Amino acid sequence: MISITAPNIVRIGANASLELADVLMILGCERPLLVVDPHFKNSGFIKRLEQTLSEAHKSASFFYDVVPDPTSISVESGVVQAHAHTADCIVAIGGGSAIDTAKAIGLLAKHQLTLRSISAPYRVIEKGLPVIAIPTTAGTGSEATRFCLFTDSATHDKLVCIGEGFMPTAALIDHTLTFSVPASVTAHTGIDAFTHALEAYVGRKANAISVLQAEKALKLIGKALPALMSDLSNERAREDMMLGSYLAGNSFSNSGLALAHGMSAPLGGAFNIPHGLAIGLLIPETTRFSIARTPNPYARVAHLLELSKSNDDAEAARSFMTWLDEVNKALALPTLSKLGIDQKSYFNAIEKMAVETPRSGAAANNPAIPSLGETVELFKKIWR
Repeated sequence: MISITAPNIVRIGANASLELADVLMILGCERPLLVVDPHFKNSGFIKRLEQTLSEAHKSASFFYDVVPDPTSISVESGVVQAHAHTADCIVAIGGGSAIDTAKAIGLLAKHQLTLRSISAPYRVIEKGLPVIAIPTTAGTGSEATRFCLFTDSATHDKLVCIGEGFMPTAALIDHTLTFSVPASVTAHTGIDAFTHALEAYVGRKANAISVLQAEKALKLIGKALPALMSDLSNERAREDMMLGSYLAGNSFSNSGLALAHGMSAPLGGAFNIPHGLAIGLLIPETTRFSIARTPNPYARVAHLLELSKSNDDAEAARSFMTWLDEVNKALALPTLSKLGIDQKSYFNAIEKMAVETPRSGAAANNPAIPSLGETVELFKKIWR
């Protein structure tokens, strides 16, 4: 059986974000709490949105204390503001951090729960306040997923939260909001989006619908991401990245992620590495590991991206690996050592990170499932 969960309302295109008042009217919401990436504070976009909401007689409150890789403390602060405003819905404006923060605020404002109590393997089916997601980066796909990532402020553990209760009610996909995104964020979020599509496509739980979405996402992002690394002002590439990110998010939300994402949670938690960057550091080696053991799904990706015409799976898969290495190099991601991580501290943490990798279930969805020892070796291989 195929089970699909997706936002009830989706609007895609230039200035789709300005449809917010209409969507609130459809949902019967009057008192939105807008959870906004602080980058947009005092921006012309927020001023236009405020005017639109005022004209629609919506009483809005703004929460700007979103932090990268959201923490339990930042979420709790948002819940307090939601209660103070008697919010009847939450609007997320920003990247994955803002959207994940909004999802958690919407849930915890309605239920007496904690992020730790609902972290995986707990399945979140409780319904919170409606969430309307307006992504401003093309990467996390959080506007179309039932997944969230948080850091426990007390323990610094990465918490993965999963369940239908986290699916946004509506998503407004507006590529014009990404024009100001700098090269580094475009790279980090872009490789994350591509990895979403890749892992949804090759994963063991892929289904007929998720594969269709992943195929389109792979094609869109596979062309657009390298184009943006050459020219950040390429509007067609921005548009394709935004659509590809949404499709990839919808795809993996209904089929699961795989090894790079399984390893990224403990890596990011241990060394405070942004999620997209952690994925970029991991995806070449996790893909190399998987191709050596199960080349067929990656050969299909090579054919999809027109990288090879070979009928030999190993040869075609190697073509994809070469392409992925080239794209990853073009992203100019900093190495672990360049991030200031101490080599000894990193290697001392590897065993614990390897033990934690299976926790989210993503590693078990990989075409080739690594043993504990193989996971340890993969963490060693990304040290540079």
